[in-house]
Amino acid sequence: MNDQVRTNEELLKEIAFLKLKIQELEHSESECKRAEEALRESEKRFRELAELLPETVYETDIQGTLTFVNRNAFDRFGYTRKDLADGLNALEMVIPDERGRALENLQRSMRGESIESSEYTLLRRDGSSFPAMIYSTLIIRDGRPAGLRGLIVDITSQKRVEAELRESEKIYRSVIENIQDVFYRSDANGRLLIGSPSGAAMFGYDSIDEMIGLPLDQVWPDPKGRQQLLAQIKAKGGVRDFEAVLRKKDGTEFNASFTTHFYYDENGNFLGTEGIIKDITEQKLAEEELKASLSLLSASLESTADGILIVDRKGKIARWNQKFADMWKIPGEVLTSRDDEKAINHILMQLADPERFVEKVRELYQQPDQSSFDQIEFVDGRLFERFSQPQRIEANIVGRVWSFRDITGRKRAEEEKAKLEEQYRQAQKMEAIGQLAGGVAHDFNNMLNIILGYSQMALMKTDPSSQLSANLMEIMNAARRSADLVRQLLAFARKQTIAPKALDLNDTISGMLNMLRKLIGEDINLIWMPAANLWQVKMDPAQIDQILANLAVNARDSISGVGKITIETGNAQFDKEYCSQNTDFVPGQYVLLSVSDNGCGMDKETCEQIFEPFFTTKEVGKGTGMGLATVYGIVKQNSGFIKVQSEPGKGTTFRIYLPRREEEAGTAINEPCIHSGPLTGTETVLLVEDNEALLKMGKMMLEELGYGVLTAGTPDEAVKLVEQYAGDIHLVLTDVVMPGMNGRDLMNRLSLLRPGIKGLFMSGYTSNVIAHRGILDEGVYFIQKPFHMEVLASRIRDALLATDSSHVNSDPKVENKGR
Repeated sequence: MNDQVRTNEELLKEIAFLKLKIQELEHSESECKRAEEALRESEKRFRELAELLPETVYETDIQGTLTFVNRNAFDRFGYTRKDLADGLNALEMVIPDERGRALENLQRSMRGESIESSEYTLLRRDGSSFPAMIYSTLIIRDGRPAGLRGLIVDITSQKRVEAELRESEKIYRSVIENIQDVFYRSDANGRLLIGSPSGAAMFGYDSIDEMIGLPLDQVWPDPKGRQQLLAQIKAKGGVRDFEAVLRKKDGTEFNASFTTHFYYDENGNFLGTEGIIKDITEQKLAEEELKASLSLLSASLESTADGILIVDRKGKIARWNQKFADMWKIPGEVLTSRDDEKAINHILMQLADPERFVEKVRELYQQPDQSSFDQIEFVDGRLFERFSQPQRIEANIVGRVWSFRDITGRKRAEEEKAKLEEQYRQAQKMEAIGQLAGGVAHDFNNMLNIILGYSQMALMKTDPSSQLSANLMEIMNAARRSADLVRQLLAFARKQTIAPKALDLNDTISGMLNMLRKLIGEDINLIWMPAANLWQVKMDPAQIDQILANLAVNARDSISGVGKITIETGNAQFDKEYCSQNTDFVPGQYVLLSVSDNGCGMDKETCEQIFEPFFTTKEVGKGTGMGLATVYGIVKQNSGFIKVQSEPGKGTTFRIYLPRREEEAGTAINEPCIHSGPLTGTETVLLVEDNEALLKMGKMMLEELGYGVLTAGTPDEAVKLVEQYAGDIHLVLTDVVMPGMNGRDLMNRLSLLRPGIKGLFMSGYTSNVIAHRGILDEGVYFIQKPFHMEVLASRIRDALLATDSSHVNSDPKVENKGR
């Protein structure tokens, strides 16, 4: 029983013990769960923080297989989460050459040895590599090593900086050892502590060691210079290019420059000076050469006739010569002060086209390697050539050189030359037309004379009311128009035979006003504005008639409907300066004849052609184109000049300047007499004409007028006839241009055979035989072919009534123009 009780008590104790153990086990299990939960929470926080780090965070097991990496690892190495799940070993991410060391470090870490960091070269998934520093710590679980946890830092930049630093130090050492300039450091007392090897060569010592400890005054014996250097270093903290004269070991001196500063210890205590000493002897020589070169350049710039401006790359004024300042009239202080804005404004305000100037400059600065050549015009009429080219030092463009040449005088000379050449061409053209006109005029006027003469004689024997009479009148009118055309052609070519005399233009024009008013019609008002005290001119009155008639007709045709024509006269005088600026003007005194209208006007192109023969703006059949050409020829024949001013819609003005008549006494050119009696006669006339038809017609006309007629077909026949004819011969009517002998020479021969014999010349073209430049010699009687019988009769009476036969001149200089 007792045993049973004991057993129950023991059993209860065991049950109680077991309950207690169960309670302890339950408590321990609860503690373990809480610890595991805390561990999981800690690991979660660790991994969350790891994801935020900019470097690679990793964990491995004891064999080095990766069990965790943050996102940075995937970005940096290029691996995927699948690679990690497949058991990627960290040793595979180390380059093969370093894997043995990495494995050894892993094993040492597993044995509990402390390896805090190691440097490796790691591989990316694509095979590329980079340097890295790995920091790691041992993972302990259940008291045993479970792996490694660590940080991988990319040290590529650090390695690059270290390499650059090593290279820099290498270069620095190389420069110090090889530099021609001397690096030095001296103590507070000025004694040399260290120096680069080049110092020995610069100062003439065997080695730099020989110079260590030398006092500064031994190589620089100028105490004042040393004091100035120290003062400048104190004031500025350092000095660049301080020049000094230093001494070598052998006592010779050379030019040098200091670039130096003070140096201090970490506590700010002054230790001495350090810097660079440079031998500038060659530089000084180069500077002297440069000065000489600049002096030569300055002399060259000032000696050239061109204006020179040199600017830098930015267009700033660098250099100029005085010629440039004078040409551009720029005040000296503007250039000296380098006031570019004022200088440019001063230039632009003088230019006729400143925008074009600026555009050209801008274009060249956009293409700095280009050269340029052009011309620029000033508002005052000056003209410059502008040449620009880049300024180079070797292959580098450092600025631009502008060259300006005043070509105003040259341009004017060229223009004057061109004008003279044009005048020469015009003169040649006139001469050619004159030759043509002369060749045509002689034969053509002979034929017209035959037509006109026979028509007139036939008309005299015909009933005026008959159709035949009307037909003959048409033939005569056509012949007259043809003769007028030839006469105009001769006038243009200045080959017209004229008899000039002293004229008052006011009187001559006044006598023509009625005729001109009829010519222009009632719708056009003719205004006459004569000048007082008008100078006289010397010219053929018939030419004034031609000028006014042609200009009046030209003005009339330019006016549509009602209008006005103004005729003015005046005196004008031109000096050399005025004439040099106006083409065709010649210095002297002139009488002005001006004809202006308010018609349709002309453009510039038309004005340049209006004096050309046969040029006309009129419809076909309404103008020959010879009117203004005739005016031009008459003016030139009388040594005058003509100017036209016209614009479309603003009318036209012709200004004719005729030379003032020189006051001189002389024999007047014979003028036709006014005959009150009959124009017939009974005298004997010798007719000399090489044209058989004209000779026959002339004989008929003379006989019709009552004269006795002797005829000769050649000059030689005429001489023989005079020698053989016993009776009186009162007048010789001879052609001028004939084969073998001209009319003048014939008259000279006959006047020797028959002293006192009278002469009358006839010709369609005199060819300077009896007229020089178209002007009849004094005392010469002449009739222009073709002619009417009435004109012939009048001129014969003029010649017969002349009291002097001295007109016959045997001047040997007169050229025989016989054909």
